Amino acid sequence: MPVGVALVWSRRPRWQSRRGYGLSLLLTPRVNRITNIAVSLLYTATILGSCIGETWAYYFIGSAVETVLLLAIARTAWKWPRR
Repeated sequence: MPVGVALVWSRRPRWQSRRGYGLSLLLTPRVNRITNIAVSLLYTATILGSCIGETWAYYFIGSAVETVLLLAIARTAWKWPRR
């Protein structure tokens, strides 16, 4: 990594390193559940669609791992206790 990039990266504000958690904390549990299910299933469909026509086993294995993890996210969101 070039020195200039390392300096800029180390100087970024702290909120940028935690910005991925903000949406799940701001949404209500019902909206968060629906969002997790919808986005994980939509992303799974795009992954499976991108495998069409591929011949490398690397892409199939990577796509299979991603699909399993995304389906686990959707299942966890579906089974999460409602309160």
